Amino acid sequence: MSYSITVIGRDKEKLKEAIRAQQVKDPAGNPHGGVPAWMADHLCSEVDRTRVYQLEGRTFGLRVNANGSFHEQGGQDHAEVGVVELVE
Repeated sequence: MSYSITVIGRDKEKLKEAIRAQQVKDPAGNPHGGVPAWMADHLCSEVDRTRVYQLEGRTFGLRVNANGSFHEQGGQDHAEVGVVELVE
């Protein structure tokens, strides 16, 4: 089974809420119905440790992107937290 998540924002608390909203809701009955709990924990800790800047009238935010697959034989995961310029 696989999962994918992409969220972009400036407010760290809202980013973490969006990540948690996509976390697996029923690990026993439907373990493939969202982002695994360990990945959601990892992404939230990365959001906490990353700084958000505003320089010379330019506003920046964070882009959180993760995807992966997991099955009985193992899994493969990729996660990225990066800075993007927000134009409003």
